[in-house]
Amino acid sequence: MRPGKTERLREWCAELESREEEVFETLDNEGVYTECRFLRSTADGDFLFTFMEAADIAESKAAVEDSNFDIDDEHAAVMEEVLVDGSTELLDSLDTFVAERP
Repeated sequence: MRPGKTERLREWCAELESREEEVFETLDNEGVYTECRFLRSTADGDFLFTFMEAADIAESKAAVEDSNFDIDDEHAAVMEEVLVDGSTELLDSLDTFVAERP
């Protein structure tokens, strides 16, 4: 993350929580089942990790790019503000475990 931008990220995440209906509407449009963010603070700075579970990641990315939802544009602007250029990277999944619980 860019130095000094952690509080801005926290503010945005709080706003997302207050706009839950919009968030779920856009996640549904993107085919996203789960999206979680984790903040890691280290001596080298703060790092944002995001976990996403979707029907198809490529289709989800395309849906975001074609989105007409204001919240998607706002989210992109905040991420541009708080993240270091080139810091987004899609990682390959090594394995997934899903337990069915009663």
